[in-house]
Amino acid sequence: MSWKQIFTFSGVAVAGFLYLIYSQQEKILYLNETIPPKRTSENPAPYANPKQSGLDYEDVWFTTKDNHRLHAWWIPFTSRDDRTAPTLVFYHANAGNMGFRLPNLVAIHEKLNMNIFIISYRGYGESEGIPGEDGMKMDAVEGIQYLWTHKQNEMDAQKIFLFGRSLGGAVAVATAYALEHDQQLENAPRIAGLILENTFSSISDMVGKVFPFLDFAWIKKYMLRIHWRSIELIPSISSNLLFLACDHDEIVPHQQMVTLYEAAQQANTKQMFVIEGGTHNDGWMKGGDAYWQKIREFVQTSTPPSKL
Repeated sequence: MSWKQIFTFSGVAVAGFLYLIYSQQEKILYLNETIPPKRTSENPAPYANPKQSGLDYEDVWFTTKDNHRLHAWWIPFTSRDDRTAPTLVFYHANAGNMGFRLPNLVAIHEKLNMNIFIISYRGYGESEGIPGEDGMKMDAVEGIQYLWTHKQNEMDAQKIFLFGRSLGGAVAVATAYALEHDQQLENAPRIAGLILENTFSSISDMVGKVFPFLDFAWIKKYMLRIHWRSIELIPSISSNLLFLACDHDEIVPHQQMVTLYEAAQQANTKQMFVIEGGTHNDGWMKGGDAYWQKIREFVQTSTPPSKL
């Protein structure tokens, strides 16, 4: 084989690889079918629904403005007549459906005494549609609007907290930003706090971790169709912020959490809790009692006293 043939073959191979990356970005990021089964109801016990873990819950369905029917779970802390408990809106990570978060949801329910509302993004679990950045942002905001319009008698609207892990952190940042700055949402509730765990500053910044050979500004400018630019939104968020960061995160570089923390200049309050030895998905286990106590204190200091 001549050098010309080698260069031609190499060029075609590189071009093919770049096209694959460009055209398949959603499938690379949104791993909604990677952990089988796709549908939450088909998960093995105890991952199919909260009742299998001993939690009272309600299947929630709502339809987005672009006509996708989405699934969520409402898990009340106590009786439906008790409005004093704070509410945690849980935005999960990119791989698998929400049922595989049930062990974490059980721990939150038991240790934090909170209502939980977890949304299955479009294309995940039982929800209709195909995952995508704009659509998932819509899903998250409309989930908050559902809470506001359908659960007012079961929760305290002044005690709503957003929680996002990994990709869910980017969803939570986008939601918090929209609730503060989108004029069409000016009647929506103001959140009491935003909790971010092991999330990234942007997809562009993650390229250096996942595809370091593509980590050049001119390549990313033309190649990236997914952005999730949390680093551009978080400086304008004025809510209370808590950052939960594992220092041995093998997926999202720890420094990206530090960068987000430093960029949150307008936050009413902000705190960083580092989980020593924790990796991407086990912070809530590796952090031990200190992890739960930090969240508990954050919730208590970020909410007004209950009105009896």
